[in-house]
Amino acid sequence: ETISYVFTVSNNGNVTLSDVIVTDPEAAVVGGPLGTLAVGASDATTFTATYTITQADIDAGEFENQATATGTTPSGGSV
Repeated sequence: ETISYVFTVSNNGNVTLSDVIVTDPEAAVVGGPLGTLAVGASDATTFTATYTITQADIDAGEFENQATATGTTPSGGSV
């Protein structure tokens, strides 16, 4: 069995972001980086991933996962 992910990234800040990426410690993320993401904009088509469920996941009775989106501000900071 596999779990398929589609990630939505949103810019809720007050500056346009560049080089937006999604990372996930458990699944290989495909897509991106986004060149820019304007203030108030969202993208739900660029980033996807899959995870293959392991026997350890089944034995545990659950699988928890968390992905992270990161972008660069105009001043070069990371958010």
